[in-house]
Amino acid sequence: MTDLTKILCYENFDKYPEGSLRQVEGFQSCNNGTIETASGGGKTVNTWIARGDEGYTRWGYTYHHHEIRECEAGDEIWFRLYTKFDNDFKIQSTPGWLKGFRIGRVKKSDNSNRGYVDWYVHNDPNNYWKHVVEFEPKAPVDDFWEDRAGSTLHKGQWQMYEVYVYLHPVNGKMRMWCDGKLVTQQTRPTIAGPSNESKVSRLLWTTYYNGSAPATQGMDFDHHTVAVKNKNRDDTKYMDTDAHGNKFIGLDIANGAIVPPPVEPPTEPPVEPPIEPPPVLPPIDPEIPEPPPEFGSGSTMHIDENAIYVSSDLPVVVLRSDGTERMV
Repeated sequence: MTDLTKILCYENFDKYPEGSLRQVEGFQSCNNGTIETASGGGKTVNTWIARGDEGYTRWGYTYHHHEIRECEAGDEIWFRLYTKFDNDFKIQSTPGWLKGFRIGRVKKSDNSNRGYVDWYVHNDPNNYWKHVVEFEPKAPVDDFWEDRAGSTLHKGQWQMYEVYVYLHPVNGKMRMWCDGKLVTQQTRPTIAGPSNESKVSRLLWTTYYNGSAPATQGMDFDHHTVAVKNKNRDDTKYMDTDAHGNKFIGLDIANGAIVPPPVEPPTEPPVEPPIEPPPVLPPIDPEIPEPPPEFGSGSTMHIDENAIYVSSDLPVVVLRSDGTERMV
């Protein structure tokens, strides 16, 4: 698990009030970026572009940091972002690919543009990602663009994308992970050489819609994360390793998740069966003792708590408590 507190940048925007993304240090060219409270209680950022707008300085953002500007040949950069495009987002840019992750490069001598290391989303229905290096020296046409299956952008749902570049004039490397799975890897020149004339200037997310947007539309993002390895710092000491042995930031996030976990139905407490009252039994009549044998068939006797009742066709003699007898 990557220690997000020790790498160059981890920003979930939760500590900022709702409002412009420009209030967050390092974020520029983001006039249409707004920090909002998500349904789960944390903060996310929404960025949008108007129909007919090319979007520069409004759509997406650029990220600046002095350690990024120190990166040159031999150094490494990881750039991760959680994204959710509108359900009906139209990826219809003029060249056929929508700009996504970009790593800008400039000449050390005068800061003039030296192109970008790019990952674009393809216009076609699969919306998979492609990557390219602008100003790549003498790149064969077939290798200029690289299509990558398995990297489909799914609109209307959160996805984690992470890109990596090893800056080298000959044996540079580019990688992309989608939801923690490596979906693209290629060796190719990634920075001008051999005089080591270039360095990195900034990171970019979208920022420019070639040919202008076909509709007013937008997307949300969260958990902007950057790690570097250069002459000043080595974030790999705090980073995770993917299934192929590559260092990467991975899926880990701090201070809660973007999408609330599924709500489990409440567990119903066990219901005790109702205690039924004992059955009501009919009253039991006091037992009538059998008459003693000497009474004969014409005699009956009934005893209750108050008296003794005798019915007989024979004389009845009562033996009193004083020992005397009395005929009744």
